Amino acid sequence: MHKLDSTVARRALVSGILIVLAGMTIQQALGPDVLLRDALRGDPDRHLNAVMEQLAPIDVWAREISQGNSIAMCFRAVTPPTDNHRMAAAKFYQRGTYALYPLRIYVMPADDQILVNAEELVESRFNPNRQWCAQHGVQRVVTFYLSGADDVMIQTTELPPSRPGGIAP
Repeated sequence: MHKLDSTVARRALVSGILIVLAGMTIQQALGPDVLLRDALRGDPDRHLNAVMEQLAPIDVWAREISQGNSIAMCFRAVTPPTDNHRMAAAKFYQRGTYALYPLRIYVMPADDQILVNAEELVESRFNPNRQWCAQHGVQRVVTFYLSGADDVMIQTTELPPSRPGGIAP
């Protein structure tokens, strides 16, 4: 009976040592800065990279549309807006605002108004005129037409540069 207990104990000890060595080998293979739990669960940065890959086209789009100036965004619901319309509007506005900082994306007429609620964003009915755009340094107005179940059409209107005061056309 005593010999059986020592064999079981020996096997348990060897198994424990093998598990610890396997963990150390995995950690060394992946680098000293990678925690073992991250190696087993997957790379936590990869999840962030996947999100960034999805958002990169919006960043590029916002920079190209703005051409170094603030822009105005309008949302026109041709049909009753869906949750997908609201999410698309919020994604373009919020990500575009991040990508263009310190430039602005105006979705309301007042300088101190910021919308973060996607429903309010779509239903704000902001419609900047040429004078308002000139006063705010906006040279492009981007209009999102929301229709159907999930359709979103984007139209960009380029405004002529504003003239300095006192100069006639």
